[in-house]
Amino acid sequence: MFEDSWKPKPVPKDYVLVEELSEVAGVDRKSLLEWSRAGLLPKPQSSRGRGIVSKWPRIALELAKVVRKYREQGFGLLEIRPYLIKAFGERILEVLPEPTIPTRKRGRKAATSSDSEPPQRGDPNG
Repeated sequence: MFEDSWKPKPVPKDYVLVEELSEVAGVDRKSLLEWSRAGLLPKPQSSRGRGIVSKWPRIALELAKVVRKYREQGFGLLEIRPYLIKAFGERILEVLPEPTIPTRKRGRKAATSSDSEPPQRGDPNG
């Protein structure tokens, strides 16, 4: 009885595990989560219990194939979303989250009010 309670829960047929999605996408789990933050894959559902850690809607397999194709052609993550919408239609927005990846380039910080003024001589911060 105790052994039966520790068996992983079965995955519903309308979901896939990260291993299957990772294989189709050709990337690791971290990249899949980045694709999701970019609004290219649906967010995974977490059970936080025994067995399955996270599961992805089955549509993520088809989306991952398209994203992978564009990534192999050198497209950036933020450039791919319009192509997904064109390929799958506007209804895909019902399952895709809004992008949460910053649009500014790496290494550049957003200007703040203190950045707009030049440092004064003798100022320890300048």
